[in-house]
Amino acid sequence: VYKMWYVGSTTNDVGAIGYATSTDGILWTRPSASPVLTVGSNGDIDEKGISPTTVILDEGTYKMWYLGEDVFGGFNAAYATSPDGIVWTKYGNGVIVLFHGAPGDWDETAAVFQGVTKDVSGYSATYLGGNSVGTLGFGWATSTDGISWVKAPNNPVHLFPSNLVSVGRGTLFKVGSTYHHYYPINRALPSQTGVYSATSTDGIVWVEDAGNPVVPLVDFSPWEPTVLKSISVLQDGPTTLKMWFGGKDPLSTNSAIGLATHP
Repeated sequence: VYKMWYVGSTTNDVGAIGYATSTDGILWTRPSASPVLTVGSNGDIDEKGISPTTVILDEGTYKMWYLGEDVFGGFNAAYATSPDGIVWTKYGNGVIVLFHGAPGDWDETAAVFQGVTKDVSGYSATYLGGNSVGTLGFGWATSTDGISWVKAPNNPVHLFPSNLVSVGRGTLFKVGSTYHHYYPINRALPSQTGVYSATSTDGIVWVEDAGNPVVPLVDFSPWEPTVLKSISVLQDGPTTLKMWFGGKDPLSTNSAIGLATHP
């Protein structure tokens, strides 16, 4: 069975995380009629908004790294666990587990998870960082427990050019000795907007796919989002990749989720 945790919102823009399952990845049902994780209360790091970044099943426990937005417009990296994927407990009742850098650092204003994966050496993550002059890039961090993270001294491991509009949430996973990172990029030129791919053997030195964007915006037909918000890539079998992507529906103000496969 496929399992999806997604962000939904009401007409008054109150967001929450929902849960759905599917036998084919196309037709989805909601086992829980209510959201499975909601925004915090006054003063919490996720008081204004909440959305999932990565969920993994780790030794019988579902672990979620999620993004919380506070009332000051700050985005915060947080963590929650669940025995069944439906009833979740926020770590520390909602605390930051990956902090932005000090003033003057490349990630002084933001440090939010892009993707998290685990192997025999522990947890690894790519994260999106930014500073006060508008620089955006990816950093690399590792952890032994998924809660206390150590940023790589070589960060940032990837910086973006000036024609960048925004970066959506991506996916990180490992096949053999190689890390695979897929991430949505929105640029001023529509031909440069789409899903990008990069690989690495150590998380520090990354090689971008020569064909980037590997899924250009024009390929998202018949439904083509105007802005790619997030993607989730799953290796399903030896050679098949499946990607669920979220973005704004160009025919309305609503968001929607689509599916793409490779090959």
